[in-house]
Amino acid sequence: MEGIILTGGKSSRMGTDKMAIKFNGITFLENAVNALSVFENIYISANLSQSTHPLIQKVLKDGVVLSIDKYDSIGPIGGLASTLPMIATNYAFVCACDMPFLTQDFIKSIIPPNDNQAYDAYILVSNNQNEPLCSIYSKSCIPIIEECIAQKKYGLNYMISKCNVKYIY
Repeated sequence: MEGIILTGGKSSRMGTDKMAIKFNGITFLENAVNALSVFENIYISANLSQSTHPLIQKVLKDGVVLSIDKYDSIGPIGGLASTLPMIATNYAFVCACDMPFLTQDFIKSIIPPNDNQAYDAYILVSNNQNEPLCSIYSKSCIPIIEECIAQKKYGLNYMISKCNVKYIY
């Protein structure tokens, strides 16, 4: 399994780039990279304008790869469409960059056993709400993602409804 961090949002409600916000002395993006370091490879999905951001350039190192979104302004599904095909494994843990409480221990706790990877996605559920930006996706989701984009149905919950999913409570 590998890790994907989605950073491509516009941060329009925040007024500043979320990945650069500091919490307990570390940026959201640096925290996400640290948490996902349980994986051999981490992909940072960013839009074209973010790709040269000094913070992204700072965290790029061995095992951390930049993926530039090939779709503009369609939300997280665009980051998944651009980055999921790049992974070398069948599954990727996917998270948003703005999750300051994400830890390695938490990620390890939701990874399914190798013999139980029969689903397109493992979706975390918290307070009866899907958490699609803190879940596990298989490459088998790629055609479903592409179909959703072709239909201009960009919501991750819609995409998830088309997948064979195991919910993690």
